[in-house]
Parts: sequence; C-alpha cells; structure tokens
Amino acid sequence: MTVASFVLVTGITVASAGVASATTAYPSVGGTWDYGASAQSVWSNYAHNSRVHKLSTDGAGGLKFSGWVGYGVRSFCNQGAKLFGNHA
Repeated sequence: MTVASFVLVTGITVASAGVASATTAYPSVGGTWDYGASAQSVWSNYAHNSRVHKLSTDGAGGLKFSGWVGYGVRSFCNQGAKLFGNHA
C-alpha cells in the first residue's frame, strides 16, 4: 500500500509588518489551505482528507515546518512575524 503525500511549501510573501493578510485557498490537489500574516504572526493551516501532508512558514524564527500529519488531520504552523518578508 502506498501512501500519497503532499508538502505545502510555497514562496508567497503574505505580509509586511503592520499589514494584515489572510487567504483561504483550495489547491488543485485538494484540501483547504488557510494562510496569512499580521504584524504579530505568520501562519499556515492545511487539511486534506486523503493525503499525508505538512507545511511551513518563514517568519521571525526562520523556516519552520509543521511536521507530517495523517489524512483527515489539520496541520498547523504558526510563529512570530519578522519586519518584512514573511512567507506561508
């Protein structure tokens, strides 16, 4: 049995300090992805019912990953925002 996996890592710049930005997306591979940033934090949350997945954010703490989660489980990756160039 092969387990399909999906890594949601992207280079989208989601906000600069002082500007709030939030998006809900529906990737072509399925699932629901909520990501964004504010002056205080950068976040990325993803759920998929039939794929193992993980995701990342790039903020004040550098590049961080959520770790792999099973299908049907929502992955979360949140951290403090840097002055500019936050990615989810």
